[in-house]
Amino acid sequence: PDRAELAYQKAVGLDPNHASAMVNLGVHYLQNGRYDDAEQLFERLTTQFKRTDAVTLTSLGAAYRGHSADFPPGGQRDSYVVKADGAFKRATKVNSNYGPAYYNLGLLYLENDPFPGIADPLVRLNAAKGWFDQYKNMPGVDIKLYDDRMKDVTKLIKRIEKQNKKKKSSNP
Repeated sequence: PDRAELAYQKAVGLDPNHASAMVNLGVHYLQNGRYDDAEQLFERLTTQFKRTDAVTLTSLGAAYRGHSADFPPGGQRDSYVVKADGAFKRATKVNSNYGPAYYNLGLLYLENDPFPGIADPLVRLNAAKGWFDQYKNMPGVDIKLYDDRMKDVTKLIKRIEKQNKKKKSSNP
């Protein structure tokens, strides 16, 4: 991986317009949790190089989603979550059969509590469930991955419903 990163960096250094090397370098950054670096590359690809395909937009959204975890809820975190949401949704508009965009939307809604603009956690989790369900119907779906995330969503929904039931019974 280190040599691959150096090769991609060298390729981009030799030709700053080598978009495919930038994509590869950006994917490497995503895989290694370097979300700030990935964000910069994918923003450059989408703005300067006008790469607005589903794969690039999903990668940009993944960089935003990963970077959002660097901040506490509110402020900058919410800004990154909203940017990730927008990038993933743009990817689904560009290619409605690109499963990773739907999967990443599901993760975004699953992981971010509170979600900007959604006060009710059940609404957020049901949105996550909806995105995962759309992912399930995409070509190339990884059904085990889908099943694992749906278990997570279902478990959280049951926990919140149980908490809500307790609150109602203790507040007649």
